[in-house]
Amino acid sequence: MECGDSEEKLEHTIELKEENSGSAENSLVNAKRIYLANMSFTTIKIEPLGKDNFDTWKIQVEAILTKNETWKYVNGSCVKPSAPPEAVAEWEDNDAKAKSDLVLSINPTELQQIKNCRTSKDVWDKLHSVYQSRGPARQAMLLKSLILHKMTSGDDMREHLRKFFDIVDKLIEMEIVVIDELLTILLLYSVPNEYETFRIAIESQDKLPKVENLKVKLLEEFEARKRNEAISSEDILYANKNDNRKRNLNQEKGNFKYACHSCGKIGHKARECRSKSFRDRKSRISKEQQDSSWKVEEIMLGVSSMKISGKWCLDSGASSHMCAVREKFQCLKPSNGVTLALANDSFTKSEGCGIVKIKTNKGCNITLNETLYVPDLRTNLLSVPKMTQRGLEVTFKGDKAIVRNSLTGAKILTAERKDNLYYVEEVQETVAYADTKLNTLQDWHEAFGHLNEKDLKELINEKKVLGINVSTKTNLSTCSTCIQGKQIQKPFPRSHREVADVLELVHSDVCGPMKTQSFSGSRYFVTFIDHKSRWCAIYFLKHKNEVLEKFKEYKALVEKQFDKKIKCLRSDNGTEYTCNAMKDYLKSKGIRHEFTIEYTPQQNGIAERKNRTIVEMARCMLIQSGLPPAYWAEAVNTANYIRNRCPSQSLKGDIPYRIWTGKPPHVGYLQKFGCTAYMLDKTSKCKFGSKSIKCIFVGYSDISKGYRLWDPVARKIRRSRDVTFVSQPNLDAYEEFLPNEIEIH
Repeated sequence: MECGDSEEKLEHTIELKEENSGSAENSLVNAKRIYLANMSFTTIKIEPLGKDNFDTWKIQVEAILTKNETWKYVNGSCVKPSAPPEAVAEWEDNDAKAKSDLVLSINPTELQQIKNCRTSKDVWDKLHSVYQSRGPARQAMLLKSLILHKMTSGDDMREHLRKFFDIVDKLIEMEIVVIDELLTILLLYSVPNEYETFRIAIESQDKLPKVENLKVKLLEEFEARKRNEAISSEDILYANKNDNRKRNLNQEKGNFKYACHSCGKIGHKARECRSKSFRDRKSRISKEQQDSSWKVEEIMLGVSSMKISGKWCLDSGASSHMCAVREKFQCLKPSNGVTLALANDSFTKSEGCGIVKIKTNKGCNITLNETLYVPDLRTNLLSVPKMTQRGLEVTFKGDKAIVRNSLTGAKILTAERKDNLYYVEEVQETVAYADTKLNTLQDWHEAFGHLNEKDLKELINEKKVLGINVSTKTNLSTCSTCIQGKQIQKPFPRSHREVADVLELVHSDVCGPMKTQSFSGSRYFVTFIDHKSRWCAIYFLKHKNEVLEKFKEYKALVEKQFDKKIKCLRSDNGTEYTCNAMKDYLKSKGIRHEFTIEYTPQQNGIAERKNRTIVEMARCMLIQSGLPPAYWAEAVNTANYIRNRCPSQSLKGDIPYRIWTGKPPHVGYLQKFGCTAYMLDKTSKCKFGSKSIKCIFVGYSDISKGYRLWDPVARKIRRSRDVTFVSQPNLDAYEEFLPNEIEIH
């Protein structure tokens, strides 16, 4: 470039560069960066204008044009003169330079926008109207970009997040605010399918995290995956190197006929002695204090001399899951054997790779993909690196190890140390093809939703219910579930009001909102309690303003059943009861409405006490079963069903069901809430297929004689009377939505 004294001699060149040089046309189309040079040979690079970088491009281009003293033509501050001709020509020349700088700094795909622009100001104004418009078209384009913004496998998470939040910032500038919950969902589903386990873990929480918190978690997950990928690449390199070295040794072994100076055996040299190199290798690892990720394929297997059948050992040094039992594999395929170093200085190879499914002592089903089949192992190995790579957290403390979901804290499995190794016992699931009977007082205590001992024994001894045949001579042991689920509060004052018949007085109260939605989307429930019988009906609500609608349903049902009219409704002063719609409806039906004094809910003591009792029982059932909070509505419904069949102190030991229906209840069909239930599948036409559907027992049907069962696969409630129940232990790892399965690759 030649330089002169005057501004007219200044040459301004634009150089387009790309990684792989090609034709001039391709260089323009594929340009990744633009380099602008001036007379002092200062090189400036900017990114060409695209669909989503106008804000940064505008700042950089303005700076360059200012440096070249042509910005005044673009912003309109230097107006085209009308005379003399020399000034007009100079203005046109400088404006053409400014326009050329703008055109050459725009991605070719965007040039269509400015094809009819004559001056540099026309170009600038047009670009502003297109990329910084606040009109509906621009708003729609940004919202579409936000929804469709996806990260592909292999992309950098930081760049993905930068672009995502850049779109959000542009929407905010246009006074369009996207609620935080929607941003969280959009961001969660913008990452590739390989983050599916991470996504499920986030969705299983009671409440979605704020989008800024999710951003941090995504970055942490991305960094963890990068570290694990680096470790895996290093492992493969080491394993291949070890395998090749052994193969070379075997090829040379037959040609060497002298004794080894290290071990005395014929066939190899001292420097090739396997025993010596193995000891040296162990010594070097200890000396350099390398972490377990280096020795992943060189595992000290079989420290215990006794093979422990059916157990798995947590191993922080194993890069893959390994199993010695062929029968445990659901799918096994041949593979190139991976060389493994055993504790007795010998080597072995894996004989295949496949899928193993195990059920842990915490009731969690785990699928182990790409598990190596190694018959020479003395125990099966669960790879800690593989687990951490899949979003699990493993902690070793004292004689125990715990594996948790790192995001939700849900406990997946525990292991105990034996012979300096941490063993996890696999649980073999068995199915009893007969109805499970409740044989002890404790069983019935749990089936009745942890009913207090006094009322339970009263039910049995006085034959107030039918179907229970157990002794009441023994006392219930201390129930930890009752301790966790029930709290002692000062009792509400008892109501001494007497009524002559059912439906003369109905009490009502709303409970909620719950932190977690039910499966049907409800967050509240409303109770209607008949004063005479204490019979309680429950309805679930998504919003409080549905109370009137539910009261109409309740009124139509009970008045038809008894051929009597509701005379009075008592409630608190909640807006759902004091609204004009409720007042007008009660007035039209001739129903008197009684309210409590403001801020004294104790005056509505019957409804308050009933809600408290139901919630405590439901809490106990959820704790006992280990089911997640999303089952709260099923637990509440079941608790109310049971309480209607239990003695009431307000009735001097009588039972609401008996007063309401005129006959004693039969309870021989009761089962423990949350237990496994196999429902007869009457739709199955396959002669050799399964005849049952595995479900979870969640209550009793009010609309038909049968049980309510949750099908975790179909994710819906089923009703059936043809059910086989299987007792199961408390699953304290059951903190996520069913099916509770984990897949580890």
